[in-house]
Amino acid sequence: YIDELNSGVGLFVLTDDAGNGILKTVKVSGTFAYSLQLSRDWFVKFGVEGGYTQTQLDWGKLIFLDQIDPILGPITGGGGAPIPTQEQTPDELSRSNLDLGTGMLIYNQRFYAGISIKHINQPDNTFLGVNENLNTPSLTRLTVHTGGEFPLGGNNIGGSSSFISPNVMYASQGNVQQVNAGMYASFGMLFGGAWFRHAFGNADAVIGLVGVRIDEFKIGYSFDATVSGLQLANSGGTHELSMSINFRQRKGTDYNDCLQMFR
Repeated sequence: YIDELNSGVGLFVLTDDAGNGILKTVKVSGTFAYSLQLSRDWFVKFGVEGGYTQTQLDWGKLIFLDQIDPILGPITGGGGAPIPTQEQTPDELSRSNLDLGTGMLIYNQRFYAGISIKHINQPDNTFLGVNENLNTPSLTRLTVHTGGEFPLGGNNIGGSSSFISPNVMYASQGNVQQVNAGMYASFGMLFGGAWFRHAFGNADAVIGLVGVRIDEFKIGYSFDATVSGLQLANSGGTHELSMSINFRQRKGTDYNDCLQMFR
């Protein structure tokens, strides 16, 4: 039988500052999810996402080859800023686009597996059109993921608990592929995790996560430590701070919720 379980909506805001202000991105997106109960133990969720992305480029902070002296380094004009490059400045330094995605997840008490597709409409966030690499829109990204949840001394029926959740994710975009594998753990109000990210042919990064959950509020901090050749260039890794609010929580469910880690 198929029985309606629930549906929900979400709103997300993402900001990214790359290169100390050289490239700034702001994305506001909304999601809608619809859930079905397929049988006593199996459930399926369908979701769609629509987002608005704005990207801004500070051209004056870029340094090109014709601005660098082999001996003296960047050539300045007396005020400390490099002399303007001969490269042609793009006509637009700000791009805005609609970004669409969808996904599906099937799960039971212990295991889950899903697939998602992002950038279905391949939004174009590029600024230059001088070669193929710089004139390529955001290619469609395919993600396949699976994992499970195993309680430690009990289950999470009706509230927070202690559990571990091993998981693995495969992602493909254009000719780039990568695998993330690791484990998430929760101990009451505290949670954390560790993962290893491997791009095919190149070990990429080790990821760590710590956070706290208080009622419907969840705050987390994660750090990507580079282990590839980029560490020789002092890439510094990546910091990320996240906060989520779960406005709706089901009470009195009679099964272990293997999606607790995502709430």
